[in-house]
Amino acid sequence: MNDLPLDEPRYTRTLAAQLADISLEFLERCENERLVEISIKSSDQPCYSVRDIRRLTIIRHLHEDLELDFPALEIVMNMRRQLLDLQQQLETVERRAIEREERLRREMINLCRRSAHEADWT
Repeated sequence: MNDLPLDEPRYTRTLAAQLADISLEFLERCENERLVEISIKSSDQPCYSVRDIRRLTIIRHLHEDLELDFPALEIVMNMRRQLLDLQQQLETVERRAIEREERLRREMINLCRRSAHEADWT
């Protein structure tokens, strides 16, 4: 794939259904149940992004493999979104902690050097 963002709408309804291996009726039902958002391009045609295709594929697996109905799919997909959001927040906190630890380590090294340098003067 090219370097377009994952959220860039680029696939027609028919192609999206083919890529996610679902019927157009199932895609329509997912739209009606608001499990996937419709993006409208300048041609007034609904378009779907790579992220949408991935989401539809997950929905299909949950529906077929676990036999979840649409209300259960909505709950599972919302919980999945919340978990992904929490994971992203955790990664941000971890990154900030690492950055802070590195900053403090550099400060300690500088203090030790200054202390050693001042000890040489006395």
